[in-house]
Amino acid sequence: MLKINRIVLEDFLNIERCDLDTDARVVLITGPNGSGKSAVLEAIRTILSSKKRADKYNEYIRQGCNRATIHLEAVVNGKDTTFDVELNLKKGAAFGMTIVHDGSEYRLTEAQDLLKSFDFDYYSDIVLTMQNDQDITELSPGARSVYLQRLLNFDFEKQKQRVRSDLDDLAIKRSDLKREASTIEALMEREGKLLREEIPESRYDSEEEETERDVLQARLDSMEEGRREKTRLMELKSQLSMEAVGVEREIGSLERRIEEIDVLEKKLTRKAAERDEARVELNAEKESIGISGSKLEKVAEETATLRNILGDHESILRAHRALLDEVNRMKALSDDGICPTCGQKTDDHNDEIIGDLKIRYVRIANRPIEGWDPTSYDDILSEMTISMPHLVSEVERMTLQLKQHEKDSGDLQLSMKMSEARIGSLENKISSLAEDILVIEVPTDGSELESELEGKRKRSVEIASEVEGISDESSRFDDSDWEETVERIGELKRTISEKAVLRTEAAAIELNNVRVREEIERLKARIGEVNQSIGLIQKDTDSKEEALRIFERDLPNYMIVKTCASLQDEMNDFIHSIFPQYDVKLIQGKGGTIFNYTKDRRIDESVSNSWINAKMSSGFERCMLTMAFKQSLCKLYDLDFCVLDECDKAADDNSSDKLFEQILGDETWSQCWVISHKKGTCQSILDSQDDCRVFLARGGRISEVDSPFEGDPD
Repeated sequence: MLKINRIVLEDFLNIERCDLDTDARVVLITGPNGSGKSAVLEAIRTILSSKKRADKYNEYIRQGCNRATIHLEAVVNGKDTTFDVELNLKKGAAFGMTIVHDGSEYRLTEAQDLLKSFDFDYYSDIVLTMQNDQDITELSPGARSVYLQRLLNFDFEKQKQRVRSDLDDLAIKRSDLKREASTIEALMEREGKLLREEIPESRYDSEEEETERDVLQARLDSMEEGRREKTRLMELKSQLSMEAVGVEREIGSLERRIEEIDVLEKKLTRKAAERDEARVELNAEKESIGISGSKLEKVAEETATLRNILGDHESILRAHRALLDEVNRMKALSDDGICPTCGQKTDDHNDEIIGDLKIRYVRIANRPIEGWDPTSYDDILSEMTISMPHLVSEVERMTLQLKQHEKDSGDLQLSMKMSEARIGSLENKISSLAEDILVIEVPTDGSELESELEGKRKRSVEIASEVEGISDESSRFDDSDWEETVERIGELKRTISEKAVLRTEAAAIELNNVRVREEIERLKARIGEVNQSIGLIQKDTDSKEEALRIFERDLPNYMIVKTCASLQDEMNDFIHSIFPQYDVKLIQGKGGTIFNYTKDRRIDESVSNSWINAKMSSGFERCMLTMAFKQSLCKLYDLDFCVLDECDKAADDNSSDKLFEQILGDETWSQCWVISHKKGTCQSILDSQDDCRVFLARGGRISEVDSPFEGDPD
C-alpha cells in the first residue's frame, strides 16, 4: 500500500525545518512533550486524510511565518511517488498539492483525483492512530454499528442507489415499450393501405423486338466498322502524304546540322575545362573552412570548460567571503560574552559553533586541511584570510584566459566567413558554366546524323508505295442500305423502351408489395417482442424491488455479524499475547454492535457481570483494545502501513514493551511509525528491530540519532 522513504517539513506547526530519511521498516520519533513529535505525523495526515486537527490549513503554518511546505517521497502500490504540499497564509491558494506518480505529474484537481484513487482517506481511520482521536471503545452500540458499516463499506448505499436507478430505468423502458406497441399498430394499418394491383407479364414482354433489334444492330455494326475502316484508310493516306513532305524537310535540316556539330563540340570542350578548374579551387576552399571549423569547435569547448570552472571558483569566493563575514560577526558577539546562536550571556556553545564553522569552511574549500583543528574564532579567521588572496588571484587569472579564448574564437569566425564568401563566388561560377554546357551540349555526333539521313530517304520511297495500296483497299466496302437499317432499329428501340418502362413499373409494384408484406410481418413480430419485453421488465422490476429490501435490511446486518466474528478471533490472538487471561467479544445485536471484554475469561458467562462494556475501559486497557481492533482491520484489508502516536502513553514500561513487541513482531507491516516520549520503550524497540531508525525532536527541530538517550546527561 504505502511506504514513506523521506519527509521534509519547513515552518509546519512548531517545526522550523527537518529532513528525515525514513527508509526503514520501523520509524521511531521521541522527545519531550511539545517538541514537535506529533507534527511529523500531522503532516502525513494532512496529505493522506481529509480528517484534520486544524479548522483551517493556515493554522498549520508556524507562528510568525507566512508559508509552510511538506515534501514526501514514498512508494505507493509499488510505484515511486512524491507529494509536495504548500500552505500559504497571504499569497496564492491556501492549499496546493503536486504529485509525481510513476513518472507522471498531477496538479490541482488531477492530484486530488489521483489521491482519491489511492483510497488513503478511506483507510486513514484504520492506519492512523493519533492522540485525542475518538476510537471504537467510546461509541454506543448503535453508533459503533454505523461506524463499522462506513469503515467496512457495508452500508450498501451505492448498491441501493444503483437498484433504485435500475427501477427508474425499468419504469421508463416499460412506458417506452407500451408507446412503441401503439405506434407499431398504427404503422401496420398504414402499411396495409400501401398494397397495389400487379401488372401481367404479357404487357411488358419484349423478347421478339429485342431479337430483331440485335440482328439489325449486328448488320449495322458491320457497316459501321467498314465505314470506320474506310475513313481510317483515307486519314492514313493523308497522313502519309503529310509525312512525305516532312521527310523532305527533315533531310534538308539534317544536312545543315551536320555542318554545325564541329563548331559546337569545340565550344563545349572549352567550357568543360573552365568548370573543372573552378571545382578544384572550390574543394581547396572547403577543406580550408573545415580545418578552421575544427579549430573553432575546440576553442569553443575549451571556452565552455573554462567558463564553468570560473563560475565554480566565483561561487566558492562568494561563499568564502560570506562565511568570513559571519565568523567576524560571531567573534564580535563572543568577545562580548554573548552566544551567537541563542543570544544569551554564555559561552557554552562556542566549541559546538567553532566545530560547525570548521565543517562549513572545509565544505566550501572542497578539500581536507591536514593538521588544522581550530579552537577559536581567530584560528578560523587566520586560515580564511590566508586562502582569500589565492582565490582572488585564481579568479583573475581565469578571467584573462577566458578573454583570450574569446578573441581567438572571433578571429577564426572571421576567417571562415571570408572562406564562405569565396566558396559562394566559385559555386556561382561553376553553376554558370554548367548552364552554358547544357545549352551547347550536342545530342548526336556526325555519323549518327548521316545514318538518320539515309533512313529518311528510304522512308520517302516506302510512303509512295503505301499510298498506292490504300487506294485499292478502300474500294471494297459496301454500305448502301445504311439509312433503312438505322430507321428500323430506332422503331424497335422505342417499342422496347416503352415495355421496359412498363416492366420497371411492374417490378416496382411487386417490390412494394413484397416490402409491405414483409414490413407487416416484421411489425407483427416486433409487437410480440415488445409484449415479451414488457413481461421480462416486470419480472426484473419485481427482482430489483426484492434486492432493494435485502440491501436495506438483511445484508448489512449479516455482513457485520460475519465480519465481527472474524475480527473477534484476530483481536483475541492479539490481546492474549499481552494479557493471556483477557478476552473480547464483538457481536451484532438488535441495538447495534456490542464490544465487551473480560479481564478473566475463566469466569462463567452465566454471571451477570462476567463481561465489561468497552466504554468502561481506560488507560492501557483502552489502548490495547483499540490497537487489537485496528490491527485486525489492517489484516482484513491487507494494509501494510500504520502510524502510532503515543498509543502507549497510559502503559507502564513492561506493558509498553509487550504491546510493541506484538505490533511490530507481526509481518503484516512493511512500515510502522511510532511516536513515544518513553525513551526506555524506544530503546527496547530499537534493540528488537533490525530495520529501525530513531529521530529526536527538540526545540522545533528533528534529527536522526543512534539512541533515544543521545544528548541526555549521564
